[in-house]
Amino acid sequence: MSKLIQQEVNGKKATVAFLTEIGGELVESTDANANVMIAVYEDGGKEIFLLNSESRNLERGPIFDLSSLTEIQRSWIEEILEQSTFDWSLLELDEPVKIEFEELNPGMTTANPEFYYGLSSYEKPLIEIDSTIDKKEAVRAFMWEAAHLVDFYYMTPSQRSKIWNVYVKENNLEDPVWFYKSDTPSQDKYFKQIGESFMIGFTRAFSDIKTTDESYAAKSTPEVIKVIRETLGQKKSNV
Repeated sequence: MSKLIQQEVNGKKATVAFLTEIGGELVESTDANANVMIAVYEDGGKEIFLLNSESRNLERGPIFDLSSLTEIQRSWIEEILEQSTFDWSLLELDEPVKIEFEELNPGMTTANPEFYYGLSSYEKPLIEIDSTIDKKEAVRAFMWEAAHLVDFYYMTPSQRSKIWNVYVKENNLEDPVWFYKSDTPSQDKYFKQIGESFMIGFTRAFSDIKTTDESYAAKSTPEVIKVIRETLGQKKSNV
């Protein structure tokens, strides 16, 4: 069954599921490409909607919660969201992604290799960005951590497998791993994780932000970026 979403339909609160027809069968889908939406209302009533391109974009709540940000911080995030070519509406979450700026590295500077520019969570939709860094570093950190949320909350095993395969092929990796089980792997292991290389590839695929992968075992080559775009799709082109 498709993931259930709480939203208003025709002015009434409802629990909805999105489905699409593949090979004559209805399978779980996203609201971006669904053929059918099933809405169950609070009073027990039910409706089934056949969707076209215009009706897919039914009113939804905000995808990102920027309420805790200063005016300047908000402008940075809103700007990169507008410039990015990724379709953020694909993040089907029960609550908006909370964006927070916090001092993540007390007493530490960016010169320290263990400096955290940002953090994200697979337990709840949250992105934390270090409050001491400038705009250039902050929007880059946002894209990195947003890439992890796309991995955690949107990507299917099939999509992840396609991206895994191109990283392994392009880099001739031996004993590849997406993430190590430890939440805090050593620096050496950290840079061997394809899941960390993916944040670089995602940022290059869906923004104009310059970011290096010199330290990573799996490089985000042009072919990798091409496959990421083809696999995850784009809402628009900056070209």
